[in-house]
Formats: sequence, structure tokens, C-alpha cells
Amino acid sequence: MILQILDSEDRIAYPSGLHPSDTEQGLTIDDIIGQPIWDWVPFPEEYRDAITRCRNTGKRQHCDLLIKVGGQIHRWLVQLDRFDNYLIVTATSIPVNMEDRSEREREVLQLLAEHLSSSQIAMQLGITVSTVEKHRCKIRHTLGLKDDQSLLRLGDALSESSTFYFDSRTLQIDELSP
Repeated sequence: MILQILDSEDRIAYPSGLHPSDTEQGLTIDDIIGQPIWDWVPFPEEYRDAITRCRNTGKRQHCDLLIKVGGQIHRWLVQLDRFDNYLIVTATSIPVNMEDRSEREREVLQLLAEHLSSSQIAMQLGITVSTVEKHRCKIRHTLGLKDDQSLLRLGDALSESSTFYFDSRTLQIDELSP
């Protein structure tokens, strides 16, 4: 998960870190502070619209972004919140196809999106709490999510957005271009 704070002119005021592909190119956090976010988001239309809505309404916005990283497309689930003249951007990368998840993992993730606890999920699915925790751990590990907060954010985003997913291991940038 990446957290960024954007100033009133959509410049990066604070990044929590860099994508590994950026650090491989020798970039540091200091290189992007003060830079327009548009220099870092290759498909900004939907993102720009979400930023405008968030700034104008003050309400939380969500959007999906497809971003080229290392020649492959990754899906980022983005949440925007306004705080005074700043925007708080939280983005979670979904690098694999959700169809690769087992049916039980998808069920657990859906119930997490409904904000059920592990014990509530276990009761609803007729499995043990330990089994639910193993599914949560496996989902986090295979999707590259570092903590439960990222997992819950993913569950929320999945329940709020379309079911369009793709396998970024095989989808290349030219497949998205007209």
C-alpha cells in the first residue's frame, strides 16, 4: 500500500515510499516530492476526475487505475480523502488475477468486505476460526498485501467497484492501447 499527500496544486507533498521499479531506476523519495502527481500516473483521466470530485465535495472518492510497471499493467485501487487543502491518497496494488483465488478465499474476502470478524466468518461458512485466519493469511501473501488493513481495503474496494480483473502477469500495455 502506498500513501501520498497531495498539496492544493496536486504536487506530491509526502510519499510513504516508492514502487520497487522506481527504486531500481535509482529514484529516491526526494526526487518526487514537489512533483505533479500527473508525472507519475500514466492514465490520469479517471484519477483527475476523482481528485476534482474529492476537492469539490470533500467526500471520499474511490477509483481504479491501470498503471504500467515494468512493461506490465497493474490495477491500483485508490481512495482519496480531503483534509483542509490536502488530499490523502491511499493506493493498493492488485498484481494478480482474482480468479486465481479459490472459491473459499473469495468467500472469505467477500465476508471481510462486509466487515465480519474471523469468528463471524467461521460461523457463517461452517469452518474454524483457525481456517479463516489461514485463508486471510494466504490472500494477503498471494496478493502482496502487508497487513489486515490492506486486506480490508481490498474487500471494501471489491464490494464497491466492478468485477473487472485481469492477470497483470500476462496483460501487456499494448493490449490496452487502441
